[in-house]
Amino acid sequence: MSSTASVQRPLDPAIIGFEKAMREFKVKLNDDAMYVEILKIRSIDQVYDIAEAIQAEQAKTGHLRHLAKIEKYLERMKLYTDAIDTFVSAKPDILALIWGPMKLLIQWTSTLSKSQDAIAKITAEIGDLLPEFHGMTALFSHNKRLNDVMALFFQDILDFYLISLRLFSKTRLKYVLEALWPKEKGKIELVKSHIERHATLMRIEVRLEHIREEHEARVRAMEHFEKTEREHMRQEYHRILTGINPRFYDSKLDEIAGRQCAGTGEWLLRNDKFGKTCQGLGKRVVCAFLTHSFSASTSALSVLHSFIFQLARTTDDLQGALCHSSRQDLKSSLDCAAEVLTSLVDFAGPTWFVVDGLDELDLIERLRLLSQLVELAKECETLRILICSRAESDIERALGTSPRVRVDHSNSHSIEVFVKYETTQWLSRKYFGHQELTEIEGLLAPLASKANGMFLYAKVVFSCLDLLSDVREVRKELLVLPKDLNDAYSRILQRINNISSPRARTKARLLLGFIGCSPVPLTVYELDQLLTIDLYEGLEKSTNPNICSLNPIVLCGPIVEIADEYVQFVHFTVQEYFFSPDIAGFLDKPAMLLQLTASCLNYLCQDHHSPDLSRDKIEKATMSGLYQLHPYADVMWYELVDKSLALHDCKGVLGMLEKFATERLREDLEEMDDSLPPLEKPEIKQLEEHQPRVYQLLMRTSEFRRRCESSDFETGNSSGWKGINPLRTSDLYVQIREAFDRLLCGSTTHSQTYYSYVSLRSMYGSRMFKCPYLGCPMRSRGFESNSLRRSHIAHHSRPWKCDVAGCEYAETGFLSRRMQNDHLDNFHREDETGPHSTADKLTDIIPLGKPDTDEIEAVFRDLILADRTEELKSLVDYFKNFGSDNQKKIIQEAAAHASARTVAFMMDLVKETTTQEYLEKMPPTLLFCACKGNNLEVLEWVLKNTNLRVPGWNYFPRVSITGWRYMGWDDVLVLAIESESRRMFQDLLPEFIVEFTTSRSETPICPAARAMTLHVIKACAGRPDSEERLQILRDSLHALYRDDKVHGHESLSGRYSITSYFGHALGFITDTICSIKLAKALLGYGVKVDYSAGGSTYRTPLHRTLRKSNPQTAAMARFLLYRDADPESTSNRSSVKLIKDEVGAREISKWIGITWDELVQKVKEDREAGICPPEYL
Repeated sequence: MSSTASVQRPLDPAIIGFEKAMREFKVKLNDDAMYVEILKIRSIDQVYDIAEAIQAEQAKTGHLRHLAKIEKYLERMKLYTDAIDTFVSAKPDILALIWGPMKLLIQWTSTLSKSQDAIAKITAEIGDLLPEFHGMTALFSHNKRLNDVMALFFQDILDFYLISLRLFSKTRLKYVLEALWPKEKGKIELVKSHIERHATLMRIEVRLEHIREEHEARVRAMEHFEKTEREHMRQEYHRILTGINPRFYDSKLDEIAGRQCAGTGEWLLRNDKFGKTCQGLGKRVVCAFLTHSFSASTSALSVLHSFIFQLARTTDDLQGALCHSSRQDLKSSLDCAAEVLTSLVDFAGPTWFVVDGLDELDLIERLRLLSQLVELAKECETLRILICSRAESDIERALGTSPRVRVDHSNSHSIEVFVKYETTQWLSRKYFGHQELTEIEGLLAPLASKANGMFLYAKVVFSCLDLLSDVREVRKELLVLPKDLNDAYSRILQRINNISSPRARTKARLLLGFIGCSPVPLTVYELDQLLTIDLYEGLEKSTNPNICSLNPIVLCGPIVEIADEYVQFVHFTVQEYFFSPDIAGFLDKPAMLLQLTASCLNYLCQDHHSPDLSRDKIEKATMSGLYQLHPYADVMWYELVDKSLALHDCKGVLGMLEKFATERLREDLEEMDDSLPPLEKPEIKQLEEHQPRVYQLLMRTSEFRRRCESSDFETGNSSGWKGINPLRTSDLYVQIREAFDRLLCGSTTHSQTYYSYVSLRSMYGSRMFKCPYLGCPMRSRGFESNSLRRSHIAHHSRPWKCDVAGCEYAETGFLSRRMQNDHLDNFHREDETGPHSTADKLTDIIPLGKPDTDEIEAVFRDLILADRTEELKSLVDYFKNFGSDNQKKIIQEAAAHASARTVAFMMDLVKETTTQEYLEKMPPTLLFCACKGNNLEVLEWVLKNTNLRVPGWNYFPRVSITGWRYMGWDDVLVLAIESESRRMFQDLLPEFIVEFTTSRSETPICPAARAMTLHVIKACAGRPDSEERLQILRDSLHALYRDDKVHGHESLSGRYSITSYFGHALGFITDTICSIKLAKALLGYGVKVDYSAGGSTYRTPLHRTLRKSNPQTAAMARFLLYRDADPESTSNRSSVKLIKDEVGAREISKWIGITWDELVQKVKEDREAGICPPEYL
C-alpha cells in the first residue's frame, strides 16, 4: 500500500504577523459583540457613507464638525489595503479590521463635539505619518522583508484602534473623555512614533533582525510607557490626596464591624424595598459616617471629597481618571467635586454610597449634600445611595418618592437579641448571688420594649449600670426604667449636678460644655489641660510631668466616649438635650464658648509661651507636659474669638484679647496685602476705634491664615512666613516642634528615645508627629509615627510649576498636571503670530468650499471661548453679517465665559456695528453676564474700564439679557451673594453702595431697605455666607443713612423712614428663610416685632412664620416670642385668623418638644423673670 505525501508550502512570515495581530486585537478588545459589528464593514465606501451622513446632519444644526480632516488618513489606508492585496485575499477579515473600527469611531463620537474633534485630530496626525504605500511598495519591491514591515503597520493600526475603541465605546462619554483622554493620547503618541519608525524601515534594506527588533521594541516601549505612567499617576494622586486631605472612615467601619452583635440587623436583608434596591449591584461600597463631633469641619464638599478618594483608591484606573479630571477648584468648588465624582462613578460601574448620620450634619450643609446626591443618583444609573437618618422634614422633602425603611418599626427582635447579649455580658462581670441575679434579670426584662426600637436607649441604660457596683444601687436604677431617651439623659444630668464636690461638679460641667461648643473635637489630653489651666502659675512652678489622669466617662457618665483619643458625645441628641434652655440645670452654650475662648487666650499668655524662652526651657516645658493644649489653642484661638465676638456679652473675652494683643502682637509688622481684604464683620469693625491693637491682631491674623491656606509655608523654613505672622511666637512655635523632634527622633541611643517616647506619649497622646506645613489640617492632628509623617510630607510638594516668570504659581505650583495645563491655557496663552499661522489654523477649522453663516458663527464662538483673538480678527467681516441679535448673544457669551482680552476686542468690534443707545447699556450687560458666569476676570475689567451708569442719568439701567429676562441691580446683588467667590462681592460692594444710595424718584427709600427685597432675601436661603454678605451691605448702608454721609445728600435722616421699609423686610424673612440673625439685626434698627403694613388687617411676622411647619419656623417663632411678639394678634385678611390655628403652631411640638400653649406660657414666665436666651438679645 502506498501513499502520496503532499508537500505543504511554508507560511509567509508576514501572514503569521497579520494573524498574530488579529488574535491579539480580539483578545484585548474582549468584546465579542463589538468584534462581530466590526467584521460587518468590508470597504472604505461604508466609512464614507457614515461620515457624509453625519456631516449632513450636523450642518442642519449649525454645528458642523470638520470630518474632512480624516480624509488623508482614509486615502493612505486605501493605498495600504491595495498594497497588501495578497494578504487580504488570504485573510478577508483584515479589511474589516481596517475599516470597521473607523466606522464605529466616527459613529460613536458624532454626538459629542469634543470626542469627534479629538478622534479627527489624532487620525489626521496619523494620516500625515503614514507613507504613500503604493509608490513605496513599487519602488522597494526588491526588499524581501517589506511584507513584514506591512504587518508591523497593521499591528500599529490595530493598536490605535484598540486604544480608541476602549475609550470611545464607554457610556456617558462626556464625563470620562476629559479624564481619560490625556493618558490614552499618550499611548497613541507612542503608536505614532512606531508608525514613523516603521515608515523609515521601508526605505532601507530590511533584514529579519530588523523586524524582530521592531517587534521587541514595540512591546518594551508599551510596557515602559505603562509602568512610567502608572508611577507618575500614583505620585500625582497622592499629592492631590495630601492637598485636599479628605476624611476616610475605615476606622469607624472597623469599629462598627467589631461592635456588631450576632443576630441583629438580619431583617434588613430580608426587607423587600431594600432587597429590590440592592438587586444586581456590585460590591463596591463607599461610606461616610457623619457625626456632630466633626460637624464644624464637615460640609457637603468634604463628604463628596471623601467619596471621590474612597472610590479612586480602589483601582489604578480610577486614580488615573481622578488625576486627569482634577481641576484647580476641586478643593473649593462643590460643583466641580460633583462633576468629578459623577465621572468616577460612571467609570467604576455598580457602586453603593452609604451616608450615616445625615441628620447630625448642619442643616444648610445637609441640604446642599442632599441636592448633589439626588442629582448624582439621576445621572448615574449604576449608583445606589443608602441614607441613614432621623426623619427630618427637610430630608423627607429632598428625597421625594425614594423608598423608605423605618428601622425603629422593624428592629424590635434585634433589640431583644442585643439586650439579652448585653445582659449576659454585664452579669458575667458582676458578683451577684443567684437570687439577686434572678431578680435583676427580671428587672431588665422590659428594657427591650421600653427602647422603642432605639439601640441607643438600651446602650445608655447598660452603660449607666456599668458605673454601679452595689446591688442596691442597681436595684434602685432598674426599678423604674427611664421612660425614654430624654429621661435617661435627665437622670445623668441630675447626677452630675448633684456631685457633692463643687470642684468635681464644675469640672464635669465644663468638660461637657467644652465638648459641645468647640468647633473641632478635643482630645482627652487637651481637655485635661483645659480643665486645670487655672492651676498654672508660670513655667518654673509647673515642671512636674503632667501625666493625663482625666477619665471623662467616670466623671460624666455614659453620655461621652473616647474615639481615637477624641472625647465626644455618644450621640448628638446628648448635646441637644444638655444645651436646651427648656430643661433645669442645662449647660449654657454661649457661656461655655466664652469660657473656652478665655481659657485658650489665657493659656497662650502664660510664661511657657513667652517668645524669649531658651531652648532648654522649651524642652523642659515639653517634657513637663505644658504644651498639651498648644496644637489646639494655637490653631483654634482665632475661630473661637470670632464666634465669641458675635455673642451679646463678650466683655471678658475682649479684656483677655487686649492682654493677648499687648503681650503677643509684633511691633514690626509688614504691610498688609490688600488685594483680597477679609470680610470685616460689624463686631470686629467696631473694635478699630476703641481697641485698635485687638483690631490689628484680628485683621492681620485673618490675612495670615488666608495666605497659609494658599501657600506652602512650613516650620522648617520660617523665613517665608515669619514676617507676616502678626504674633511674636513664630520662633517659639518652631522651637516647640523642634523640641518634640529631638526628644522623639534625635537621641543617639534607642533606650533614651524609647524613654522619651513613652513619657511624652502619656502626656500628649499617640499623634505627636505633626505635619510642618502651616495650612495642613495634620499640623494639629498629627501622625502616630515618623514614617507616616515622612510619607505625608513627601506628597506636599507641588512639582508642576507655572513656567511664566512673575506668576505666583511659579513658586507655589499645582497638585496635578491637569491643574497646571488649565492654568496655562486660561492665563498664559500666547497668540501665534508667526507667518501664515493664523491662515493655517483657519484652514483647519473652517470647512472647505463656501461656508454658510451658521458654520462661521459656530467657529466664531469656539474661537472666543479659546481666546484666539488673532484668528477672530480674520473673521471680522463675517461677524458684521451675523445680525444684531446674534452679535449681542455672542458678546454676552464672551462676557460670561471668555477672557477680559477677548471681551475688550469684542467691545471694540461691536462699536462699529451697533447703536449708541446699546453701547451705553453695553457695560451693565457685560457686568450681568460676567456675574452670571462667575467670570471674575471680566467683572473686574468692566468695573475698571467702563462706565456702568447711563450718561446724564447717573444710575444703573435695567437691561435685557438674551435668554434671561430684564435684570436690575438687585439681580446683580443676588448673583454676588449667591456666588462661591467672596471676591466678587468685595469687588461689587462700592457699586452696591453707590446704587442703593442714589435716589431715582421724588419719594426716596432708605438705602439699606432697598437692598433687602424679597428677591434678595430668598437668595440667602440655606446660605450662611450669603446672610453675612447681605448683613455687611446692610450695615454699611445703614451707617451712611445714620450719619448723613451719602454722596452729597445733606440730610438723609429727615427724608427716610426705616420702620415701614425694614418692617416689610422682616416680613419677607419670616415668609421665606427664617433667618434669626437677619431678623435680630432688623429689630436692632428699631423695627417693631409685630409690624404689619395694615394694622390688624394683615399678618404679623409671627403669624407669617407659622404658616409653615419645620424646624426653622419653630425656632423663628420662639425667637419672636422672646422678643415680645404678640401670640394673640389676629388677621382679618387671612383665612386663618388666629396664630394658634396655623399649621406651624399646631405642629410645633414636633420640633421643640412642647405644645404652642406651653411655649407661649414658658416664654411669658421667662420674660416676667427677666430671662431671655443670650443668642436672642
